[in-house]
Amino acid sequence: MVNEYDGRNYILAKAKRALALPTMVIVIVISVFVYVHLRSYIFYHGVEIGMEREALIDHLGPPRRGEQRLIFCAPYFPWTGDCVEARQGGEFLFFKFGIDRWIVAGLDSAGVVWFRTLGDI
Repeated sequence: MVNEYDGRNYILAKAKRALALPTMVIVIVISVFVYVHLRSYIFYHGVEIGMEREALIDHLGPPRRGEQRLIFCAPYFPWTGDCVEARQGGEFLFFKFGIDRWIVAGLDSAGVVWFRTLGDI
């Protein structure tokens, strides 16, 4: 009877050790995704309508790209953010966070933010 109990404890200990590493990997991956999304929301809420281009770049860092139109809108990508048309002489600046998280700021011809959106591709 004592040996059978010890055998059961041995099997349970082995099972716990076998599940510990995969569980830790899953928790770490989920934590990274949560961190990236929270970080992008925090930075997004720091972007204000009426903000100057220099202040925007100081806050978010250099943009990944600048375009004359919002390239993420259909039919190109399944974008979860808002879609608008560009203003005359304006541009959109694209800031990337993580794998597929983007902050897009629309600037008018004077370099002032008039539009902002956050979304996933």
